Amino acid sequence: MTSPSSVSTWIRRLRDGDGAAARPLWERYHARLVELARQRLAGALRASAEDVAALAFAAFCRAIQAGRHPDLTRRDDLWRLLLAITLNQARRLGRDESRGRRDFRHTVSAQDLFDLPSADLDRLAGDEPDPALVAEVNDELRHLLERLADDLRPVAVELMAGWSPAEIADRLECSVRTVERRRERIRMIWLADDLG
Repeated sequence: MTSPSSVSTWIRRLRDGDGAAARPLWERYHARLVELARQRLAGALRASAEDVAALAFAAFCRAIQAGRHPDLTRRDDLWRLLLAITLNQARRLGRDESRGRRDFRHTVSAQDLFDLPSADLDRLAGDEPDPALVAEVNDELRHLLERLADDLRPVAVELMAGWSPAEIADRLECSVRTVERRRERIRMIWLADDLG
């Protein structure tokens, strides 16, 4: 039986929509995440290690509440996930900060927005993601998938689509244990890529 103060209990409560469950998780992992971010940043970014840790933890909470990582139950799995998210966040911030200045011709001033009819404002704030962001995500996804052997790619794609290991095993006609072993190999490869 799990204790009411166990990590698995907090994860389950967070998954069930209890935002208060994030606090004990944050308190437990905060210092480690900040230290990891500090080591990764090594003064290279304007963002602080605290900022990176907070952004990573917020991304983790959103993912759990959205139903991603349904098989996350153990402390070790949680730490690996937090580690990967934090390293990705630091890398993303570094990439964003190293970009050149934006072209002023492609920016819109707030005053210009007041002159637009409301229909144009609705179009600007539409549901479609920014094409530059879509391209960046596609590039990152392509990079991650290229790092994997042929037998691992289908499992990675199915996992990213939100399928459970049991569902993936049915879809790929293999055992659940095979899917779990391949998932762990994928994590290790991607984690090594983040650390490298």
